[in-house]
Amino acid sequence: MQRDNRSTTGMTVWSWVFYGLALIVAVAALLIGLSVGGASAAVPAAAIGFQSPALKPLWDALVSALQSLGWLVFVSGLVMSALLLCGGLLLSYIVTLARRVNQLEAALATPQSERREP
Repeated sequence: MQRDNRSTTGMTVWSWVFYGLALIVAVAALLIGLSVGGASAAVPAAAIGFQSPALKPLWDALVSALQSLGWLVFVSGLVMSALLLCGGLLLSYIVTLARRVNQLEAALATPQSERREP
């Protein structure tokens, strides 16, 4: 019986690790997405020497691409965070089920004379 409690404790710890990873990935996705999207503001200033009317569509496309990349990084990080959160929830449901099965096995293993009626 003690061995089963250790295995459920380990899975409980892993579920909390998944929750923590989900939080870290969500915050990192937000920060990296804002950083990449914010880098688009520096493109016109960095390309001041190349500001000819012929290259303006190129710089506009680069700014738009950086903004889109920022959104893509943010959304993909949130999807990964949601997957980690679902993994943590799944592990916690598995732990709950394992504990219930252990209780059922313990109840069935005791003789009928030792069982107490509520």
